[in-house]
Amino acid sequence: MARARLERTIRFRAHHHYRLPDRSEFENRALFGDLVEPHPHTWAVTFVAEGEMADVTGFSVDLRALEELVFRLTKGWDGADLNEVIPEVRSGTMLPSCEALAQWLHESASGQMPEGAVLVRVRVAESEDIAATYPPPSEPGRPSDDR
Repeated sequence: MARARLERTIRFRAHHHYRLPDRSEFENRALFGDLVEPHPHTWAVTFVAEGEMADVTGFSVDLRALEELVFRLTKGWDGADLNEVIPEVRSGTMLPSCEALAQWLHESASGQMPEGAVLVRVRVAESEDIAATYPPPSEPGRPSDDR
């Protein structure tokens, strides 16, 4: 049976900033510059899932179930400060970088995928110019985007 990948992208506007809680204002500014101040982005988050194509529908992933998962994980992000709405960021154990958000979303979603679907990757873009993908295609033991 044929396999296919389905990509689902959501877009939202949210603020974030960088600050390490155990560092002084001076140290944070030395590390992050003006990015210590809350600043907005128009974010795009893409989930790429793979599965067997159904004979009757041709679908490879239950889109409704995937969307429910995506919207549950990102609930409250639109119009918010990500430093406040993501518990790991609020607690200071994670910075809201594209890389960290992509990893967090991938790890959070992987065990909750619709039946028969595998999460291949998550891409988080904070602008047209800056984005991160997790896992990276070259990571050993992970599905490659080239297969």
